[in-house]
Amino acid sequence: MDVCQYEFPIRVLLYQEDGEIIAHAIDLDIVAEGESEESAKKNLRQLIENQISFAIQNGEEHLIWRKAPQEYSGLFPSG
Repeated sequence: MDVCQYEFPIRVLLYQEDGEIIAHAIDLDIVAEGESEESAKKNLRQLIENQISFAIQNGEEHLIWRKAPQEYSGLFPSG
């Protein structure tokens, strides 16, 4: 089995909601939560890995990149 490893930046918005820390991958529109910032980021990383793996295994790479709604993505400066 061939293994490929890629690195690319993903913008992540962290915020608190209803007592949980939310980690939102803006460029993938994937959201995870956790009791701490670290657990939210760990959960988000796992969801991202699962989404990318699923998309590639099923020949559906277009499912990887999906921008979050403007209310979230607009919080990041352009450029």
